[in-house]
Amino acid sequence: MKIVIRLLLTIALMVAAFYLGFIYCEATIQPEVITVTQEVFIPFTEEVPVEVVKEVEVIKEVEVIKEVNKWHYKTIHHFESLKELREWLEQDKVDKLVASYSYFDCDDYAYKLQQHAYKSGYYISTELVGSGYFKHMINSVLIGNKIYFIEPQDDTVWFKTDRD
Repeated sequence: MKIVIRLLLTIALMVAAFYLGFIYCEATIQPEVITVTQEVFIPFTEEVPVEVVKEVEVIKEVEVIKEVNKWHYKTIHHFESLKELREWLEQDKVDKLVASYSYFDCDDYAYKLQQHAYKSGYYISTELVGSGYFKHMINSVLIGNKIYFIEPQDDTVWFKTDRD
């Protein structure tokens, strides 16, 4: 029993000494700050003349001749009636173009018809119908509240749906 008490007292004294040493060292030991200054010698060479350049803006009037593609400035609008659409398709010749499987196919017809419509002042959209391997490009128009599809390769028009 005496040995256990002696052992506990020894441990308590060691803990107290450690704690007091920690507090003492923390309060009295400050890190040393060392500042090092190094002088560097840069030799000067002979003076170099500097050329000062002043920028001057020169404005010269020139005549600009530019051909204006007037169809861009037309008012683009929807067809007023199915009759107006059919008459326009009758005079348009996209359906008379010759198709080529590898060069000029359904999407080319649809884009060409759309381009001709815009040049004439009409809205025509392109639509991709079908899925997977069986896809086909056609056009669509809005007349009133009705949406019609157009097969651009033969000008066939059919009612698709009401907009609302």
